[in-house]
Amino acid sequence: MTEKALRAGGLTRQEQADQVYPVYFEWIEEHVDYADLFHPAFWRHHTRLKPLSMIRLRHVRGHFDVFVTVKTAIAGGVAVEFHSGRPPAGIDPYKVAAEGLADGLKLRPVPLRDDGKPSIYIQFLPKTKWRLVAGNAEIKRDMNTEEEAKTELAIYLNQLGLRIPTDEERLEHAVAVNDARAARELAPAK
Repeated sequence: MTEKALRAGGLTRQEQADQVYPVYFEWIEEHVDYADLFHPAFWRHHTRLKPLSMIRLRHVRGHFDVFVTVKTAIAGGVAVEFHSGRPPAGIDPYKVAAEGLADGLKLRPVPLRDDGKPSIYIQFLPKTKWRLVAGNAEIKRDMNTEEEAKTELAIYLNQLGLRIPTDEERLEHAVAVNDARAARELAPAK
């Protein structure tokens, strides 16, 4: 996941009376690479952009000057595609855009608690029936069947760009927790 992001106050709207879709302009800072533009997380502060909006992105040093089109808002950001303009020399803009989107769409595993269980889970209690829990917060309750609860869990995880961890990831987490616990026990008392 990219740590770089378009500044929250960015995107100056270009007003033209006859436009059907909004057009924006933004200067891109020096530390931002061309490939970062196509990672959905780069746009995490601008998830309200409408599909088919056009954005002109110009690097402050002139390395590129391109137009991108908003495809859709997704979990954690916005999917954009190359439209036209001048990408950096020697770069296939369509390939870079496809790679950035693919990397952004990879689902990350749900964080695990110290006991090795996912922090987002479904649970049955006689009073609340089936419920969806994330951390200490109840997301949804009063589901009648386990299948309904599993469906809600899948929808919720997809919205967050997460997935249930594999057995290997759970084992890796358990080893890391045990190693950390052993290191704390072996550390000299202060």
